[in-house]
Parts: sequence; C-alpha cells; structure tokens
Amino acid sequence: MAREGATEVEFTLILYGVVVANAIYQLTFAVELRNFMLGFAFLVIVGDWIEYQIEKADTTGSTGEYILMFVLDVAILIVWYFLTIISPADFEWFLAIAAVFFFLQALWDLAILGLRSELLWRPGLHLGVFLSMLAVVQSVYSIPPQFALIVAFVAFVGRKSPHWYRLLSQSPTRI
Repeated sequence: MAREGATEVEFTLILYGVVVANAIYQLTFAVELRNFMLGFAFLVIVGDWIEYQIEKADTTGSTGEYILMFVLDVAILIVWYFLTIISPADFEWFLAIAAVFFFLQALWDLAILGLRSELLWRPGLHLGVFLSMLAVVQSVYSIPPQFALIVAFVAFVGRKSPHWYRLLSQSPTRI
C-alpha cells in the first residue's frame, strides 16, 4: 500500500541519474577542453530534464504514448551519454552527436506532444540544424574547438532561454 504523499521514482529518472553520475566521474580539476565539453553536456541534460518534467505533464497517458515516450527517453539519454565519452580530438563528432540529441528532442516534441504546427519553431529542431552545420564547418575548416564550443553554448542558451521561460511561466507543474 502506498503512503499518502509518497514520491514516485520513475525508471527514466533513474536513467538520468546514472548517465549524469557517470559523466561527473569523468570530471577533473583542470582547465581543459574536455571539462568544458562535459560542462556543456551537463547544461544540455539539465535543460532537457527541466523540459521533460514540465512537458510530460501534458501527455494524455495512453499506454502506447508511455511506451513511445520511454523509448524516445532512453534514446535521448543514450545519445547524451555519447556526448560525455567523446574525446576532444574528435570534437566535430561531439557537435554532431549534440545535433542528434536535439533532433531527438524535436522528434519527442512531435511524437509525444503532437506539436506538428509548432515543430518548426521548437528550439530542439533549430539547435539540431545549427549544430549539424557547426560540425561540418568544424570538420572542413578546423576552427578551434574552444571557439566552436563557445558558439554552441551561446546558441544553446540563446535559443533555449525563451523556451524555458515560457514553459516555467505557463506550467502549474513545479520541479
């Protein structure tokens, strides 16, 4: 029998914890590109978790929807895990995998939230396209990865901040 007011822990939340804990284990006490890449990955996953907590409340709750949501959540977390194991020597792959992460977010928005008419305005799709292009530019022109990471960070914060503000101001859900 469940206690009144007991907190339910979802399997997806446990997966978030496992992949984040693994990435934390990889941090070092050095000012190096690898740590900044992990910092960017942390920012991405925290933003994703906040969006997930708010937007999952907008789901209808059908069994098929929960199965699809679980499959997409696991795919998103697996792709994010790959962000944390990429070497700085393969920085263009870091950008490409980050792009896949955001494309999966856009797919989640389409499949779970049904945002067909709004999909072109969702930040996940924009960031996926932008980071794909940045990965190609990084690969072709060999721009310094530090500069590319700063550009990715600015694009991420600049595109996600208004979305987070809108979500937090319109949602009755508390994180």
